[in-house]
Amino acid sequence: MFFINLYYDLRYGKIIASALKQSDNVYVGKRHSDCFIQCERGVLRNAEQGFYTEKKKFVNRVKALKIARHYNQIVKKHPPYDQLLSEDIG
Repeated sequence: MFFINLYYDLRYGKIIASALKQSDNVYVGKRHSDCFIQCERGVLRNAEQGFYTEKKKFVNRVKALKIARHYNQIVKKHPPYDQLLSEDIG
């Protein structure tokens, strides 16, 4: 358990924002909808949805859930229960 805790602390840090990743570009906002409006309509349609961490890492929704649980950031978990939603962390 200690190794896992140290791994998240050193590699990622806390979740700080919702994010979309397309190619090498990462768009960050409070909610994913905030990320979509940063480009023209339809441009980010196929972007990967995830989250941005304190250590400036983009992580997918599944890994973000593990990180948010580690840091007790989840206010109320909404379905699906295997992925993090921006609503889950407030």
